[in-house]
Amino acid sequence: MKTFHRFLGGMLAAILVTSLVIPKIAVNAAKDENLYGGQDYYLDATGGDDANDGTSPDKAWKSLTNANETTFSPGDRILLKAGEVWENQQLWPKGSGEEGRPYVWR
Repeated sequence: MKTFHRFLGGMLAAILVTSLVIPKIAVNAAKDENLYGGQDYYLDATGGDDANDGTSPDKAWKSLTNANETTFSPGDRILLKAGEVWENQQLWPKGSGEEGRPYVWR
């Protein structure tokens, strides 16, 4: 019984830390300045629109389709809104970074 309580306590702690820390990191990442000098692209599964250009949070893409059809350049970032879910979709970004200017997705 003691082992079960330790396990349960550990699971609750892990859930609490995950729910408090990870979304804050993801949200803050989207607000950070792009230090790599590239373009930021935003995705928002509930508030986005695939007719948008994806270059700001209020012009975010909805699905992963536009991201999959775009060839990204060194320094570009693909920023997925924290807490969103893209069901039955996969992210397959094209392009590549270079030394000191990766392309990043978060």
